[in-house]
Amino acid sequence: PTVSNLTGTSPPTISASGIYTGTKNQTFQFTVIGTGSVGNGTLQVEVKNGDGQVVTTLNVGVGYAAGDKFDIGDGIKISLSTGDLNANDTFGVDVFANTDTSGVLAATGINTFFSGNSALNISVSSDISDSPGLIATALGAGMTDNTNALRLVGVKDEVLNSLDGLTTGEFYRRLITNLGQQLSVKQMRQDNIAGLVQNLANQQSEISGVNINDEAAQLLIFQQMFQAMAKYMNTIQSSISAVMELI
Repeated sequence: PTVSNLTGTSPPTISASGIYTGTKNQTFQFTVIGTGSVGNGTLQVEVKNGDGQVVTTLNVGVGYAAGDKFDIGDGIKISLSTGDLNANDTFGVDVFANTDTSGVLAATGINTFFSGNSALNISVSSDISDSPGLIATALGAGMTDNTNALRLVGVKDEVLNSLDGLTTGEFYRRLITNLGQQLSVKQMRQDNIAGLVQNLANQQSEISGVNINDEAAQLLIFQQMFQAMAKYMNTIQSSISAVMELI
């Protein structure tokens, strides 16, 4: 135990064993109920998890043989030797799902699977690629199983709060979909702007491409046509006036 407050005349030795399979670091808190010797009377030990919830109550009175192991869950086992306990005696056991809570090992690249510090240069650690046997695939006491490897594979299906409650695969698919949509919208806008620029360029060419000499010649033609029409109208008016005088 990491913390203990045992006040019996000859307190028992508390032993913790097993491989913790929980997902968060916590301290199991044990509180003695009753007073007496281990293996006698109605002595019990209440077990609470790190959230203060009662996990189980252990019978360490009559029927318990000193040294027998209690399974309190998440792979942790507790045993007590012979000894005396008093009511409200306590002891605690720290268990760790992640021993690198400060991120020091990850920051220094120790015991990590990957190297690099961004999406541009991330890669499998050379230690792992050169010696795959360094990966701790086993979790059992005999180190002959593949439990740890299966847990590692299961990470891809684990829902993570840091990814908006999605798995890594779901988050990746959403990211790619959003990028595709944004790219499509931006491409459409770019095409529209390019079309507008081309249209303005065509209008500019039409205006700036006018030949001054041709336009001046056209004006002279229009002027001559106007003068001819004016003479024609004068002739018509004179003819009408002459006819009116004859009448």
